[in-house]
Amino acid sequence: MRSVDVAALHDDLITYLAYAQAGETVVIEEHNEPVAKLTPYLASSRVPFQPTVEDLELEAAGLIRLPEFEFDVDELWKMPEAQVRGNAGTQAILDEREQGW
Repeated sequence: MRSVDVAALHDDLITYLAYAQAGETVVIEEHNEPVAKLTPYLASSRVPFQPTVEDLELEAAGLIRLPEFEFDVDELWKMPEAQVRGNAGTQAILDEREQGW
């Protein structure tokens, strides 16, 4: 779940709508207090996630957060592409390689 200040939401509404379209909930805050929630519109084609016993144990241990719906790879491809200016993305990869990642 993401949170955003009203002013930041006003300046970048398209980005936060994309988050909601991708299935995330965005909490809208004013003076660090929640005032509203931007949630995805649930299409009938979304299948609720059915956790296994192992999933529930991992969640109880605080190791994972369970999704609300089954993962749909087709929806992943509908997300907007990240915009990286210049060679910042390439440089980040090269820096990680130098550090031994």
